[in-house]
Amino acid sequence: MKALMTFINVVRKVLFIISACSIAVTVILIIMGLVSRGIFDKGLVFTEEYSNYCTALMVFAGVGYTMRKGGHINVDLVTQLLPKRIQLFLAFIVSLLGALYVAVLTWQSTKMFITAIKIGQLSNYPLRTPLGYVQTIMAVGLFIFFLEVLAVIVQVFKRMVGKENKENIVAIENSINN
Repeated sequence: MKALMTFINVVRKVLFIISACSIAVTVILIIMGLVSRGIFDKGLVFTEEYSNYCTALMVFAGVGYTMRKGGHINVDLVTQLLPKRIQLFLAFIVSLLGALYVAVLTWQSTKMFITAIKIGQLSNYPLRTPLGYVQTIMAVGLFIFFLEVLAVIVQVFKRMVGKENKENIVAIENSINN
C-alpha cells in the first residue's frame, strides 16, 4: 500500500506541475493572439486550439491534486448533524459510488483516446492536430483521480474499523468535520 501511495504521490505532483504550466501557456497563447490581432489585425491560427487543449490539460492533470487537497465541492449541511459513525458510513458509500463513476469515466476516456489514435482522428482546426495524443491526458488524469478516490476509500474504511492512520487525507477530514 505504501508503494502505491508513493507512486500516486509522484504522479500527482508531476501532473500538478503540468497543470500549473498549462495555465501559464494558456495565458501566453491568449496574450500572443491579442497582440497579433492588435498589431497585424490578424489572429494566430493556433491560439484558440492550443489554449483549449491547455485548459483541458489543466483540468484533467489537476483533478487528482484537487482531490488530495480536499478542493472538490463538498456539501455537508445535513451530514454534519449526523453521528460520526453514520458520517463515516456515508462517506464510505459516497466514495465507493464516486470510484465507480470515475472508473467508468476512465475506461471510456481510455477507449476514446485509443480509438482516436487507431483511426488517426484529427482536430477540425486548421492545424489538424492528432486528437488521440491530446486525449491521453484525460485518461491519465482520471486514472490518478480514481487512485485518489481508492485511497480515500481505504482511509475511510480504516476509520470505520478503528484503525485510524495519522496520514489521513485532507479530503476525508473536510468531509467528516466534527
